[in-house]
Amino acid sequence: MSKQVLFDLVKSLTKEEIRLFRKQESNKKSDAVRLYDILSNQEDYDVSVVKKKFKKDNQLAVTRNILLNKILDCLRLASGQASESIELQEELIVLQIILHKKIYSLFERKMKAALKKAYAQERFLLLLQLLNLKQKYLVDLKDDKMRPTLLDLQKEKRKVILLFQEYYALKDLQDEVIVFFKRSSNLAYKEVAKRLDNNVLLTEDNIPKSFRSQCIYYDLMAYHAFCKGEYLQRHAYYKTVVELWEQHPAFWEQEPMKYVKAICGLLNSCFRTRKIATYPVFLKRLEDIAQAYPEIRSEMYATTCYHKTIYALLSRNFESYVQCIPEEEEKIALAIQAGIHSSRLLTIYHNISLVYFITERFEETIDYILKIEAYKKTEAREDSRYFIPVLRILCEYELDNHFWLNNYIKTLRTRYRRHEKLNALEKIVFTHISKLLNTTSKQEERTILGTFWEEIKELKENDSAKATNYMDIVWCWLRSRFLEGSIGDAFGILMEEG
Repeated sequence: MSKQVLFDLVKSLTKEEIRLFRKQESNKKSDAVRLYDILSNQEDYDVSVVKKKFKKDNQLAVTRNILLNKILDCLRLASGQASESIELQEELIVLQIILHKKIYSLFERKMKAALKKAYAQERFLLLLQLLNLKQKYLVDLKDDKMRPTLLDLQKEKRKVILLFQEYYALKDLQDEVIVFFKRSSNLAYKEVAKRLDNNVLLTEDNIPKSFRSQCIYYDLMAYHAFCKGEYLQRHAYYKTVVELWEQHPAFWEQEPMKYVKAICGLLNSCFRTRKIATYPVFLKRLEDIAQAYPEIRSEMYATTCYHKTIYALLSRNFESYVQCIPEEEEKIALAIQAGIHSSRLLTIYHNISLVYFITERFEETIDYILKIEAYKKTEAREDSRYFIPVLRILCEYELDNHFWLNNYIKTLRTRYRRHEKLNALEKIVFTHISKLLNTTSKQEERTILGTFWEEIKELKENDSAKATNYMDIVWCWLRSRFLEGSIGDAFGILMEEG
């Protein structure tokens, strides 16, 4: 084992996992605890510091292995998701031992309990293993009276095999669809739609029987509706998925993140269909789950922060959300520590910057633009390339930073001339803001704004234009400037027009 691996594992532990480790380790002065304390206090791994505390190499090697196993045990205990399955596997081993010892009365009692639990959890592979073991037990009895029972057992096995095959066929199709969507292109949507069209697994008269399979079935139906642009139908399918989870609390208590993903699917469908009233109920549900499951709390913060920004934009309840941003920033910091996905983090930053811009807090908008620019993995959101410069230009113009802005636009033009072409939106914004920087009268400014406004309206009507979402923000800013009123008012009109 690499010595760095143990250090990386120690540094990856969440507060809840650390608390559990210390609770499990009763001897606070043991070598394992000493080694843990040394590693946890280091910023970078320094083996020389460790060796000073453990004089003998053999003692250090043994302590490393002990600490590794103790941490892995704690991680298993902290993860409620896998514990039930592990428990069943352990029961299967115990049953094999009892059968070998021919303690049949105990075997029957424990087998009955194990089968009940496996059926309740829909662990089809384990169910088959248990039924095969039960079949071996009945054959070992060598009792002709057991023949009808054996025949019934064969029928039961065939039913379980069908459930098993159904689940994994749907799961394989779902994984394939997810891979296609990772490509995030129009071609991927067409491929998904083609793959799901007339698929024998997704017919209306072929709804699966098991809970897990039903969840995947309706999830795939939602994907299919999305690819076809049937957003209301997609919303209905995700609503069914969430209802299924709520009807089976034992499953989501065991696997809370899968329930969370179902809620996120529903909320994403609400964004497209403007089902704004759905948000408060399920945002509260997400917060409750985060509080109930400390082991996923940091991961949950990223999810709730994202959907709160979407709700703020849809509901136009901007001032209320702005008051919450300092608290949200603390949660985002914890989510970053937990390893939030780059794309999700940048989306949160985008949305917060939009809220600040719509409420005309231009300095705060720039603060978030700088966070996006400073982030190393901006390729995770390609649309950042179109969003950041345009929004910053509008903010700097509002703040009267004309000299700086003039140089910034020149720099952008040079950069794009060398590497790539400006898109239509950038050309219009760069050209007209440059003109506005050199106006000498209100009348001239008004004329430029009018031309700017007409060109953006014409571009907005062109469905093939790139960066349409950000064009809407420019439209809101221009409307407030040319026709007067606030950016927030213009955004409200935009939302009402759909």
